[in-house]
Formats: sequence, C-alpha cells, structure tokens
Amino acid sequence: MLEEAGFVLAPLVAGAALVLLGPRHGYETAAACFVAVMALYLAAAHRHHLTPTRNRAPAAVPRNPRRRWLGPLSLPGMPAILLPLLVMGALFGGTGILVPAYTQHEHATAWLGPLLAATSTGGVLGGIAYAALPWRSDLWHKYRILTLGLTTPALLLFLARPLWLLAILLLIAGLFVTPLFINAFLLTDATATDDMRIEANTWIGATADVANGIMATITGTLVQAQKWDTALLTLTCCAATGAAATLLQMSQHRARPARSDVGERQPAPAATGQPTPAVDARPAQVTAVSGVTDHHP
Repeated sequence: MLEEAGFVLAPLVAGAALVLLGPRHGYETAAACFVAVMALYLAAAHRHHLTPTRNRAPAAVPRNPRRRWLGPLSLPGMPAILLPLLVMGALFGGTGILVPAYTQHEHATAWLGPLLAATSTGGVLGGIAYAALPWRSDLWHKYRILTLGLTTPALLLFLARPLWLLAILLLIAGLFVTPLFINAFLLTDATATDDMRIEANTWIGATADVANGIMATITGTLVQAQKWDTALLTLTCCAATGAAATLLQMSQHRARPARSDVGERQPAPAATGQPTPAVDARPAQVTAVSGVTDHHP
C-alpha cells in the first residue's frame, strides 16, 4: 500500500515540476530528490543495523534435470501464477512509454501526472477495499477473478484516444493490481516446495519486470513512428491473451469431476499449487504485502 501511494504521489509531483519548471529543471529537481532520499535511506539503514546476515548453507537437495534447468517454473501451478503478472507487466511497460509521448503529442502536459498516477491510485483503493471487505473464497478462484478484473478494462484501450477515457481505464484496471500481487505471493508460498520457495517468490517481480521492459521497447518503437492506434491495440491484445487464458483455466476447473468428501477434508500437497481449505489467507496477507514492495514493476 505504501509503495502504491508512492507511485501516486511521485508522478503528480513530477508532472507539476515539469509544468512549472520545465523539462530540464524538473529533471534536475527529480535527480536531487533521488540523491537526498538515498542518503536518508542509507542513514536509516545504518542506524537500525539493516545489514545482511549470513545464514548456514542449506543441505544439498538432489534435483532432477527438469528442476535444475527450469527451477520454480517446473513446479505445477507456477506458470498459471506468472501469466497474469506477464500481462500486468506488459500493461505497465506499454502505458509507461505511451502516456508521456501521447500527452506531449496532444500538447496536454498537465495530464501527464494524473495519467501516470491513475493505475497506482486504483492500486491504493483496490488494496484498501480488498483488506476491508470479506471475500471467502480459495486463492485460485480469487486470482482468476482478479485477473479478469485487470484485463477487462484493458480490452478497451484501443478506444482510448481521449485522455479522459485512458485515465478512467487505467484507474479501473489499477483497482486489481495490489490484490493480484498479494494473491500471487500467497499462491507461490502454497505452491513452491521448501527448497524453492524463496527463488519462486523472486519470479513474481521478475516476471512483471521482464514483460515491462519488452513491452516498453515495443511501444517505444511504435510511438516513435507515431502509430498510436497500433500501440493501443497491442496493449489490448496483451490483455485479451490474459483474459482468454484465465477463462480457459476457469472452464477447465469447472469441467473437473467433484472430489469426494474425504478428499476435500485432506490438505492438498504443497506442490500442487492448490490452497488448502483450512488456510486463512487474511493473516498471511501481512507478509505478502511486505513482499509486494520488493517486486513491484
């Protein structure tokens, strides 16, 4: 939540600096703020003794060749966890390049801050709502619903030539960002085995970041040629892919035969990726939120 709030405040301040000070002095101001914040952070780390500690090396665990080369990707359920994060990262990377270029093209620099802050504004509101409202359901069902919530407004991005419509769509999509990250960390903890749990959690942020960089490059190429409609359509196609994959997973889940009562009362193995009915996700979300701050795209 704090990270999302920072992603709201920073674009608004940066946009105001660009409008009031101009590009050069706004950039210099941002650089000075960055250096000052890093100095304060290092001073706080020194004061609170935030130094790395050495843990004993874990005992060597024999791995099969598939796990050796694929790592956490070889675990059942991990690809399904990472797919929505790929879509999310692509949307972040594309809009991060498209918004500044498009506002400059439309001579509407005043829209830059609000547009860049729209997704994170939705993330703050969605995170508050997710924490406050009761939602009794298993993690996989939540994850699929949240993925559809993220991708549905993004399906209309190809229509978002008006800046106000682009802001609304980004705000609505952002409502599902923080809950998606929370559930991704919880599902990863339920899916990964002990020897891969830490590595599997790093894939959450890495997956979104890789997609972010790739889509930023693609969008930058299209924007350079001023192909705005193609850039928006590309983002729409990314969202459509995520929505279609999620709907396919939901249909396959419904098509599976119901398990017996005895099977339902037994906890699922950790490697299956399916949460156990007895797990209460609410207390675990405190840990998940702290992990989100380390891996946000």
